[in-house]
Amino acid sequence: MTRFSGYRLLGCPTCQTVHAVANAVSFNLMSFETWTDGQRLHSLMDYREGVRQCSSCEHVFLEREAKFMGNARTRWRNDDEPYEIPAFLLRPANEPTWTWQSVRDKLSALTGWVMRGGLPAPSTVADNAGTAAAPADVPFQYPELYQVRESDLASLVAKPADYSEPLMLAIRALYWRYLNDPYRDTARRLIEKGRDPAVAFTASELQIENMRALLVLLVKHRPEDVLIRAELHRELGEFTAAIDLMNDLVSEHEEANAIREAARHKISAPTLIKYAWQSSSKTF
Repeated sequence: MTRFSGYRLLGCPTCQTVHAVANAVSFNLMSFETWTDGQRLHSLMDYREGVRQCSSCEHVFLEREAKFMGNARTRWRNDDEPYEIPAFLLRPANEPTWTWQSVRDKLSALTGWVMRGGLPAPSTVADNAGTAAAPADVPFQYPELYQVRESDLASLVAKPADYSEPLMLAIRALYWRYLNDPYRDTARRLIEKGRDPAVAFTASELQIENMRALLVLLVKHRPEDVLIRAELHRELGEFTAAIDLMNDLVSEHEEANAIREAARHKISAPTLIKYAWQSSSKTF
């Protein structure tokens, strides 16, 4: 399960607009579909390579390039103090079960904490929201960072000189998966009919150009990302190179097994990864 607690306040590297980004305290990478190129359908945690866009100046950047401005427990500007769970609400590691006495003690402590002003006053959010008391140019909530629209990826890829190589790597990775999506639509229909979807895949010149440029960036900036490099070689029809890259990966690695098996059969199409927990009667 994916859960969030509080926010990090991040400033746009260009205009310094402060955005609120939720802190993930636990996350689940499970998705309805997972493909060998890294595309996940209905994922519980879709990071999208960390590519973000400022809500104000629309500058595109990597989330890690943003300036850290502090922490907040909500997105409201007047509630930007760090929030920590009081110690008396935490269950001790050596307490095997809850008891009525411990519950009463905790409720008593919680009541005292609230009475001492431990919780924000209701007016912090509800009473002030939307009133004329705030300056017109200062919103009550920190905005969220935007994710780059898939329809904008082509224009970003066309201007590599405008962006850093790590950012261009992330953009090209998103563009690679986006260009594979039409095949995915075809593959789903063929799978439902019990037919082999791989015969419907032929990489276009645009896809080949993007994959080769992405490979160069990966070797330079993320050489440890062996799976993605192997998948790119496989989709380019370079099956031996794909298999050789995965020699050191353990046999229990399901993503690697899917890529390796497709390469051995000289299949270049993106492939659905089937995990052990999935039904053997259906692919997705």
